[in-house]
Amino acid sequence: MNSTQSKFMVSNTIHGDLPTLTLSTEEMTEQIYAIFKAHPGSYYFTSLVATFSDHLLNQQIGFSYASNTTYVGIIHYGDQARVREIVWDMIISRYLTMGGHGHNE
Repeated sequence: MNSTQSKFMVSNTIHGDLPTLTLSTEEMTEQIYAIFKAHPGSYYFTSLVATFSDHLLNQQIGFSYASNTTYVGIIHYGDQARVREIVWDMIISRYLTMGGHGHNE
């Protein structure tokens, strides 16, 4: 390419559910622990799913990322069910408790 030619890069943005995750349950659990460690506090399930999705996108882990592609969205329903099972396991194991930080919550 000489100085009079310009190089164009085509990028793609994909909105909606993220591709199916390739992480094992153990790997997903480690990532969820990392989120709780970095951002302790109260979560609604929907906010946890959004935070988990953002975490995967920022770390570029969980699925095969296409080059020059930006992904916008959250994990799909099947992977949300896997996250729900992991959260229940954390509650049963007493790593998490249900309720808020306020009085009588």
